[in-house]
Amino acid sequence: MAGPADALSIYLNDHLGGANAGIELARQLEQRVAEDLGSTTLTGLAEAIEDDRDVLSSLIGRIGAGRHPVKEAAGWIAGQAQRIATAEILTGQKELSLLLHCEMLVLGITGKQAMWEAIVEIRSAYPALADIDLEQLVERARRQQAQVESVRIQIARRSFVSS
Repeated sequence: MAGPADALSIYLNDHLGGANAGIELARQLEQRVAEDLGSTTLTGLAEAIEDDRDVLSSLIGRIGAGRHPVKEAAGWIAGQAQRIATAEILTGQKELSLLLHCEMLVLGITGKQAMWEAIVEIRSAYPALADIDLEQLVERARRQQAQVESVRIQIARRSFVSS
């Protein structure tokens, strides 16, 4: 039977795979928002998510857990699948496609925030995590959510309200 450390390893590796999908999704969304809306609101978002992924990867190493390359690759593939799922060809509308893209990304960021909050709660059981500023990571996820949310609301108005 697997112990708590094994469960934590699985949990963190699942999030690492999700982070890879999030990076891909953020890159795509940054580009689309810049091209379609002429907005720089999301500039730097993919890079910030990459930084979060790197912290997570380091955290996995600190607790002595192994990384799972298959899960990491699956995350990248999921990012590609999300690109297809939000494609304009499926929705029939550019704005609706962008809206779905934003919603998928904000869901991923919300999951990341929940992960950081869970780690805050168990940090005392893992001394190797003592010097990681998890509260700052929670706050950064909140800022990322707000960043995407501002674009999502703008796109929702464009999608559902006649000009």
